[in-house]
Formats: sequence, C-alpha cells, structure tokens
Amino acid sequence: MQLTHILGASLTLAFGATAHMEMKYPAPFRSSFNKFTGDDIDYDMTSPLSSSGSNFPCKGYHKLLGTPKGKSVVDWTPGQSYSLTITGNTPHKGGSCQASISYDAGKTWKVIHSYEGTCPSSKGDTSYGFTLPSDMKSGEALFAWSWFNNEGNREMYMNCAAVTIKGAGAASPGSSAPQAPQAPQAPQAPQPPQAPQAPQKPSTPSRPSAPSGPSAPPAGPLAPAVRPPPSAPSAPSGGSCSTRARRAVADSWNSRPDMFVANVGNGVCTYEGTDVTFPQPGPAVTRKDGRLRAPGKGSCSNWGGYSRR
Repeated sequence: MQLTHILGASLTLAFGATAHMEMKYPAPFRSSFNKFTGDDIDYDMTSPLSSSGSNFPCKGYHKLLGTPKGKSVVDWTPGQSYSLTITGNTPHKGGSCQASISYDAGKTWKVIHSYEGTCPSSKGDTSYGFTLPSDMKSGEALFAWSWFNNEGNREMYMNCAAVTIKGAGAASPGSSAPQAPQAPQAPQAPQPPQAPQAPQKPSTPSRPSAPSGPSAPPAGPLAPAVRPPPSAPSAPSGGSCSTRARRAVADSWNSRPDMFVANVGNGVCTYEGTDVTFPQPGPAVTRKDGRLRAPGKGSCSNWGGYSRR
C-alpha cells in the first residue's frame, strides 16, 4: 500500500516537472487550490482538452456545479474589476487567452476579456485583469480561462470555476423589471394635488382682469410661433437619448461575443508559432507584441510561415 502511494507521489512529481499551465484563481473544479475538492484532486489539471472535444467544456468538470465539490469559490459584483491567476512551468512561449462566463451550466459562453499575444507571459504566477459588465444578472455561474498555446501541439486548454454574481446592475433583466413597477408608485405624488388649495386663492381674480391686455395677442401670435419649435424638439430628443442609453446598457452583456473554440475537432484551428487573434474578441481586449495570426480551418499543424523563436 505504501509502495503504491510512493509510486503515485513519484509520478505526480515527475509530471509536475513538465507540467503546462493551469488556472490558480479563481480555484477550478477538482483543483488542488480548491478547498471543496477534498481528495478528488486532478493531478493532471494542466493537460489540454481532448482533441476530439469529448470533454469540452471544462474537461467535463462543469457537471460538478451544484454539488458539494462544485460550490462557488468567490463572489463578484457587476461593474467591478477582478483578476484571474495562471500558474505553471511551461507557458509554451505564450499564446492567447480568454476569460468567459456561462449562466447555463456551460451550454453557452460569453467573453469577458480577451488577451491576444504573450498569454501566459512566463512561468510561475501571472495575473490578468478584467471588469465584469455592469448589467450582468445575479446568480451562480461558471467562469472559464481558455488558452491557445503558441508552441507545441495544436491544443486548447480550459479550466473552470464556480462563481457567484451578486448585486446585479440596474439594467439587469432580473432587477430592473421589478424596480420599474415600483416607479408607478410615484404617481402617488398626485396626492399632493391637495395643493389645489392654491386654486382657492382665486380670490386674486385680479389676474383675470389682466387679460384686458389682449392688446398683447397681436404680438402673441408671433410668440407662440416661436415657442412651439423649441419646446417640441427638446422633449422628443430627450426621450430618444434616454431610450438609447437604456438599450446600450441592457445590451452590453448579451452583445458580448461567444467564447472562441478551436483545436477540439470543431473544424477551427490555430497555427503553431503564432498567437491567435480572436475573430470576435469583444470590447475588452489586451494585445501584446507577438506573432499574431488569425485562426485557420481544418488542420493547422504547420508553423504558419513563421520561424521558431
């Protein structure tokens, strides 16, 4: 029994010496960095996804969501800035990465931030910042770090963690709708119409006598002609602007592009010796000097016309 443990430890150490890279924070499912993993540690966390795509997404570990070993490891707030940490001994001369989130247990993914070129940048721990869209809805979600290495086999690496989004933004579908009905309560303001007591002041009918100044009407026609133009356009323009603003905020999360997927039997590939540029990186992109190149189709086993570094 002891011999088995010794051999297991030796193999783990040997593998660790040639390990690739993995997400350290937020702590992924079955990671040694995750306090909920228990003894179900995956000592091969740094391995890529299967080239057939059979364990996409998350190496299949996203199925732990909702179980004791798949509890949320961090709480995040929409509109706030955070960072993910990558660690390991073999960065394969970098590449390109993405940070994405899924609200439907991994069926669909939206990109939060794209890092094109030199990702990861070095051995050891490296952190990459990102900001959550301000209109994200509250709830449990999956956070993923995906990586397409520059050097080596054409692979896709992906680690996922359970996270909780709290305090959804004002434009969030779940929070804004209820708040809207509360607004109608504002009409209670009409209660103040008790102020009509002012009309009781008609004791000042002296004002009606003022109409005796109809002499003003002649000039009046000119005035009314001027009044309508300014007032009319101002009202509509204000409404349209506010409507556009609301739409812009409401669409900021849904308009995020889908996560880029390649090298997993889906007909999309990345070229060795290059840092892939994402077809749809999204509005939040960090680009660094590198051998950037768009992805290909089919097999990209060659070096994409670039020499080794």
